[in-house]
Amino acid sequence: MRQYRAVLSLLLAVFAVFLVSCSGGPSTSQGPTYTDAEMQLLQSYKATIAKFRDRATELDGFIQQQEWNDIKSLIHGPLGELRFRLSTVARSLEPKAQSQAKEVADDTLRAIVLVDEAAARFDPAAASIAYDRLIQDFDRFLDLIPDFESGAA
Repeated sequence: MRQYRAVLSLLLAVFAVFLVSCSGGPSTSQGPTYTDAEMQLLQSYKATIAKFRDRATELDGFIQQQEWNDIKSLIHGPLGELRFRLSTVARSLEPKAQSQAKEVADDTLRAIVLVDEAAARFDPAAASIAYDRLIQDFDRFLDLIPDFESGAA
């Protein structure tokens, strides 16, 4: 009888281990989870960053016309708080997206510095190249912010 219990206990233990190893939990991966308030806040941030991008498009005309003072005024005036805005948005994203958003924000800010430096040297070619990079970086950053409009019904 004693051997019977030992064998039965061993079989139950093996069966329990088998069941636990086979149950991997839910296999579907969940997307980003934001509260309603966070969704609204991120949409507001996205609209604000889009306005900065629209404002930055004025640089193209200034570069073409070589209006160096206007370039510097736009960069240091209306676009001056861009660093704060980009970092605020990056911190509001999910942890997985934060590092990429910070990297793209840094790229965007470097592009603005390059435009500013080119304007200080009165170099329209370098300013134009930096401007193109700036717009691309703005678009990359905006793409990182989730769009909740399509999912709402």
